[in-house]
Amino acid sequence: MLTVSLHSQTTPPAYNNYIKKADSLYRAKDYKGSSLTYDSAFRVMNNKGLLVDRYNAARSWALADMPDSAFANLEKIIKKRLFVDYDKLINDKDFVALHQEPKWPALIDTLNFHRQNKKSGYDPVPATFWVKNNSKKTIALYWIDRDFKEVLYFNIPPKKTISQQTYIGTVWVLRRELDKSQIIEFSIMKQNQKFDTNGPIPSKW
Repeated sequence: MLTVSLHSQTTPPAYNNYIKKADSLYRAKDYKGSSLTYDSAFRVMNNKGLLVDRYNAARSWALADMPDSAFANLEKIIKKRLFVDYDKLINDKDFVALHQEPKWPALIDTLNFHRQNKKSGYDPVPATFWVKNNSKKTIALYWIDRDFKEVLYFNIPPKKTISQQTYIGTVWVLRRELDKSQIIEFSIMKQNQKFDTNGPIPSKW
């Protein structure tokens, strides 16, 4: 579980007691009991909670096989840009069952959208773009962050099209999946741009 040392300084005693109990129930593998106890803690603060507690509540709900409640807690901290740790989220074993849920891709897209803005330093002017793989082999879409590191976003199968939320000014690269050789590099200069393996597409597909 994630831990935090600020409970006693920033939250009421009743909240702290529920959180401690929820953590104990999680460790005892009583995941439903832990989930319900987290909810009791949040009610003490008018349905508010610390980031770490929302995250841990989501873990308990996921392990209790209650995916909607798990997503509800994750969405509260991701949509408000409080949590942007992509690697931690996708590698957390407690959330493995959520990976097959219909809500998971949208949640990851939202997290990446906010993470991208936080790291890049670009003006937050949202844009959406499309990429069509008109080749016969799978290609990979990478975002280039402000440290010039490539971050994998999608593997795009042949003849498939994907859409991606981003910001004006971001830079992206298409590479062949097998040998990682570059196909094209492009910048997002306006809303609703479209690209394929040959470059920008000025008209509709």
